Amino acid sequence: MSISINKLRHSLFVFLASAPAALAVSGSAVYFIYGLNKTGACIAALLSIVLLWFIFKHNVASPDKELRSIKDIRREEWLLFGAYLLSWIIGAYLLYNGRSQRSIITPWQVVSAWYFAAYAFGTACLFLLGRRSSRLVAPALILHCLLLFGTALVVYGIGYGFDPFIHEAAVKAIEQLGQIIPLTPYYLGQYSIVIITHSLSNLDPALIAKALVPIYAALLLPLLIFRWLKSHHHKEKNWALAAVALLVLPAVIFIVTTPQNLAYLFLLIVLLLPSPQPTLQEKRIICLAALAALVTQPIAGIPALAIVAGDMLQGYNLRKKIYPVIIGLLCIALPTALFVFSLLGNGDASLTWPNLSFLTTYLPNSPNQEQWWLNFIYFYHSLWSMILLLLAFSGAYIAFKKKNSELVGRFAWPALALFFSALLTTAVNFHYLIEYERSDYPERILITALIVALPLMAVALRSFAARLEAVSKYQFAIWLCVIVAASTATLYLTYPRFDHYFNSHSYATSKADILAVRWIEADAKKQPFIVLANQQVSAAALREYGFKTYFKHSIFYYPIPTGSPMYQYYLAMVEKPDLKQITAAMDLAGVDRAYLVLNSYWWQYNKLVAQTATIADSYQDIGGGQVTVFVFSKK
Repeated sequence: MSISINKLRHSLFVFLASAPAALAVSGSAVYFIYGLNKTGACIAALLSIVLLWFIFKHNVASPDKELRSIKDIRREEWLLFGAYLLSWIIGAYLLYNGRSQRSIITPWQVVSAWYFAAYAFGTACLFLLGRRSSRLVAPALILHCLLLFGTALVVYGIGYGFDPFIHEAAVKAIEQLGQIIPLTPYYLGQYSIVIITHSLSNLDPALIAKALVPIYAALLLPLLIFRWLKSHHHKEKNWALAAVALLVLPAVIFIVTTPQNLAYLFLLIVLLLPSPQPTLQEKRIICLAALAALVTQPIAGIPALAIVAGDMLQGYNLRKKIYPVIIGLLCIALPTALFVFSLLGNGDASLTWPNLSFLTTYLPNSPNQEQWWLNFIYFYHSLWSMILLLLAFSGAYIAFKKKNSELVGRFAWPALALFFSALLTTAVNFHYLIEYERSDYPERILITALIVALPLMAVALRSFAARLEAVSKYQFAIWLCVIVAASTATLYLTYPRFDHYFNSHSYATSKADILAVRWIEADAKKQPFIVLANQQVSAAALREYGFKTYFKHSIFYYPIPTGSPMYQYYLAMVEKPDLKQITAAMDLAGVDRAYLVLNSYWWQYNKLVAQTATIADSYQDIGGGQVTVFVFSKK
């Protein structure tokens, strides 16, 4: 009976690891050849089934000798699990109770502080379960990750961030047109999953997109990490504790769905799924996942392909000669690809001397001006980079010391190559990006390097967990408090914040923003118009109307900060309202009607409203004074 249960668990895991990748790859292929309209989505779904058939054709799970029946789980484990479930239910209730459709700047404005207490207590229960290597750790850790990754999904009623609204509009356009011209080889993995799932289930595509990365990460990551630690350290009894300890690591890349974040998950499948002696099924899954990462976001896809290429060379005499070439190419592949894509896209990039100033943001500091708990949180935040590097170097040291060729070849060398790749990328000057966004690509590559080094960190944490087995109860209690405090601080730091140390300025798109763009659309009465507004209002317009209108010079009718001169006119208007600025914006787009949208959270809002009212044709309050819309027209 235990073997059949093991096969069922294995099949569910294989489906979880391979089905999204199959949708991403098949959907991308159909998109280029035909298009992802309703018919194309059905064709892609059939191709996905064929790919999954090839995966499940060799679906053989080895018997798990350590599998215990439910009756074998000890009473104290059930008590810990019950205590954890109680804390989880309380946390989930407090989270849902904080759900908001207003322009909040941080979820901690609306979520009770008791949420952190519930999360901390749940972490303590998890850590104690991990020390017992209980079978109940895996489901509890999945539930815990749902809280950690899903906070924004629950709290932000309209949506979180700005990029997801752009991708949502792209999905709508593809469903209507089949393709978006010019065809691009990236982002398609996410679009394919959303469109095919929507076509098969009729669920809201916006809901599918919002939930995709947070929920997929919560389900997949604990299982991947457990499986990798157990398959590579099956003789040890502390792998579960090491998996729980990973909660202290930054989790910000899995709280919102973007192609980059989804590609990171596919990369993690490539890294963590293969066993020491990979089966044919595992090899097929990682090849599929690498392709899925490539068509979703090349910054994760190119390293994934390099690692798979190295895996394919295992057992061949040429590996010693070819593998160093692969690592060398990995050092230059990403900066070269980014430079070429920029030239092909808008031609606005150049080479310069590497600028490593962005690395100074990762240096530790010692905040000491506020309450002790806030000082601790930001001191811990400043140590994130050092902790990650220390764990990675410790894992690499263990790997080299034990002459573990897999850890060194699959993780240490590629991670080092990606680190150099990030440094080289700073030599590419992306002129079309705002100044503060130009370090974005090097930072993404650094994140990719840390993800590749995650197994090394897990090895270091496993070694740490082994040492905890030998300490006294008093010492273990101290470490328990440290882990609980660090993981709770991670939860706080993972999301936008507004406190005495940091202001994220990450206002959410609100219901009032939605009402404002609807009012503008109705007031314009099909006349051509432009809108000067912040990116939250632009996100609301994308959500409601997609890529509806472009004017000459490829000007979108709402300002998108990194791609439109309209945003500069908006900044000029909120600095000093001037009719000349709004007229110049209308002349640039070639329209006779314009709107200016001011949100009540803007600095000097009341003063701006009073000044702008004197030069506008008319204005309208929206949402009980949350938003004011000004109307301008050429005389």
